[in-house]
Amino acid sequence: MEELIKEFASILNEEENLLNTLNDRQVFLRAAVTDKNWMNLLDIISEINTISDSFQKCDVKRDSIQENLKSEQLKPFMDQIGRIRSKLLKCKVQNQALSEYVVLTRQFIQRVVEEALPQTRNKNYTRYGMVKQTEPSSVLVDVRG
Repeated sequence: MEELIKEFASILNEEENLLNTLNDRQVFLRAAVTDKNWMNLLDIISEINTISDSFQKCDVKRDSIQENLKSEQLKPFMDQIGRIRSKLLKCKVQNQALSEYVVLTRQFIQRVVEEALPQTRNKNYTRYGMVKQTEPSSVLVDVRG
């Protein structure tokens, strides 16, 4: 039983370290998105996915061990479990904020494109009665500024 408690403490420490790293990476993720640094963004997303997978594996182990421990054996770990939950909540809030930013940006860009390139919403038919897909107009964007 003592070995189980040591393993539980080790897993909690690992989860806390993973969440600290995840929170740090999320700050860089947000900066990469807002700065439109696409090359850096892909690397950060890959790191975050690796960290998330590691955390998920640890959490499954922690959950199975926690089921075998009694409530009085868990009492010394309650502060650490509380810190882990608050870090998880912080990750969730950062994810939601980034998601809202991406959604708003996408909607803005979609409105700009629709205003610049109005497309017909009506269905077009061929002379044989088949629906013909409308094709968007060609667009030339001057990126030289």
